[in-house]
This record gives sequence, structure tokens and C-alpha cells, in this order.
Amino acid sequence: MPKHSGGYHPAYHGQYVDPNFPDRYTRNLIRTKEDMIPLVRQYMGMEEKIFSFDFESSGLDIEMNSEVCGASFCFDGYNSYYLPIDHKLGENGDMYAFALIIGMVYAADDALVFNAEFEYRCLRSLGYDIKDLLLFDLIPLIWNADTNVTRLNLKGAEKDILAWDRPDFVETFGKGITPDMVTPEETYDYAGFDAISPFLFYHMFSKTREDRKNIIELDQKLIKAVISIEDFVFEADVDLLKEYRIDVVNQIEDQTQTIYQAVGYEFNINSRP
Repeated sequence: MPKHSGGYHPAYHGQYVDPNFPDRYTRNLIRTKEDMIPLVRQYMGMEEKIFSFDFESSGLDIEMNSEVCGASFCFDGYNSYYLPIDHKLGENGDMYAFALIIGMVYAADDALVFNAEFEYRCLRSLGYDIKDLLLFDLIPLIWNADTNVTRLNLKGAEKDILAWDRPDFVETFGKGITPDMVTPEETYDYAGFDAISPFLFYHMFSKTREDRKNIIELDQKLIKAVISIEDFVFEADVDLLKEYRIDVVNQIEDQTQTIYQAVGYEFNINSRP
């Protein structure tokens, strides 16, 4: 069970974050279309549809050797739901219910994820067309919230920003274990928080619709370009690229020194003003 280390980020006023973590947030295990239909009706009735979701899988090399084994989602900031579809142990849910989840993704005003490239690849591995789908990746928002702090994963961001002290998957289940190797009953609590926290980060750091629009136009559209590049193997002159890198590093250093001289002192040039 995750622990709360006290307090919450000063940039946020506690609309969702609560010192009673994790009791304020419910995690639910679902399996059927009957479980899903009331949730779909509630969601489709919302004026603004913000949908946070996360896939669990048998590994990180989706589209190669790994498969999606379940999906968690949250659309109100408090309640999350996990649908298992390919666990080796326990009872899995039906694919009709899973299709309803995907329909909610495509119907969203903003479909939230942490690491959009992985989620795009999961969707594509399941046969869904991602051409016109634009996921809202929380990584740019979280990383730019404070450029002096490096947050390499979701758990690190939760600990630093939300004050959630939540173990990662290896700490929870053990080394060499993947989500598909444990029962849905053992997974849904862990997976549920993976859908809740991106929803909270979205409301913390994306203040206005204009902010969201700018982020989508800049950061989010680049993700599909990266996927396209990674999909195709191409030859590269490694030695030439190393020379380019040295030249770029030298130019950055020269420009940095020029800025220091103009300002009159040295400072962290990568920090936000």
C-alpha cells in the first residue's frame, strides 16, 4: 500500500490531492460490459471529457515480443478502474468492455497518458488506428514544472510533486515479474494509481485551454514523428554524428559564456525565469 509523506505541492491547492492518501482515491477491478456501461454513460454526459489511462503489459517491447494485459483509467480525479484482458493467472475481462474503454479514449477532449509513445504502440499492437488520435503526454508538463528537478518516471514525479511514496512494480511484485504473471486482484490497486496521478498532474500544471493547445501543437505532435523514425531502420555515419555532436557542444558552451558575460554572472541557464 502506498504511503503519503505529508503535504502537497505548493503550486496546487489541493482540489484532488489530500493528506488522507490513498483512502481518498478508489481503485476498482472490472471485467464486463455491464461494469463499463454506467461508467461510459457518466463519462459521455460530462461537459469536458478528460480521460487518463494506462496500459499494463508483459514487457516494454510492445509490437515486438510483449502484449497488453490490461488497462486502467480515470475520468474524475478520484476513482480508477482496471480491466484485465490477458493475465496468465486469474479471470480476465471481456474484449467488448475493453473496446468501450478505447471508445472513451477516442471521445476525450484530452486523453491523458504518461509516456505517449508507449501507449500509442500499445494501441497499434491491438489493431487500433492512431493516425488521427492525439494523446496528451504529461511528461512535458511535469518536466517543465521545474527544470532543476529531473523526474525520470511517474513514481518519481508522484513522490516529488504529490508527496506520494509509492513503490514501483519491481518493489511491489519482485524482480523478473511482469503484470501478466500476477492475478488481476494483485494488480488493480497498483495500476489504478497509474491512471489517477496523470489526471492530477494535468489539472495542476495545465492552467488554461491555451496552455494545452500550445503543448499539443509543439510537444505532442513530435511523438508520432519519433515513432515513425523508430519504425524504420536506416544507416547512419556514427563517426560523422560524433563530430557533429562535438561541434554542437562547443557552440553551446560558446553561447553560454556569451550570455554570462552579458549578464555579468553565471547562473543555471536551463532553469525557468
